[in-house]
Amino acid sequence: MPTVVISPWVPKGLVVHEPTGPYADSQYDHSSVHATLKNMFNLDQFLTRRDEWSGSFHHIFNLTSPRTDCPLTIPGPTKSLRHVPADLDRKLTDLQKEFVLLASSLSETDLDKVEMGHEMTVRQATKYIRHQVNAFFGRNMYPEEEMAYYDSL
Repeated sequence: MPTVVISPWVPKGLVVHEPTGPYADSQYDHSSVHATLKNMFNLDQFLTRRDEWSGSFHHIFNLTSPRTDCPLTIPGPTKSLRHVPADLDRKLTDLQKEFVLLASSLSETDLDKVEMGHEMTVRQATKYIRHQVNAFFGRNMYPEEEMAYYDSL
């Protein structure tokens, strides 16, 4: 099963083809995630025999300090995927309300505002979610030109 592991704790360019155990016939599969968590956090037991058999990725997280060549921001798309302009003044969809709720959980002071997304517009929710993400990480997580656009909303 092809898998990509992205972490500053993994050596750059590392390619692993097969596990080295725990059994001679162990392979990587979906349960490898469970096996990795069990091994990394020294949990007492596996969830199932399949987890116990699966190869673990824990050995690839072997750097003593995180790499510093990782990007701090990801560039936005070069072209809009929209076919029509966004209606920023409409009420939120149920999915968008869930995103507002998720963003509110980034700050303990906003946990009492669970229902806030029900009254927001797309414009208000966009600003709120970006503010919450930036506050959580303690820095601007968005490229300046993108922030200028959203600040103008």
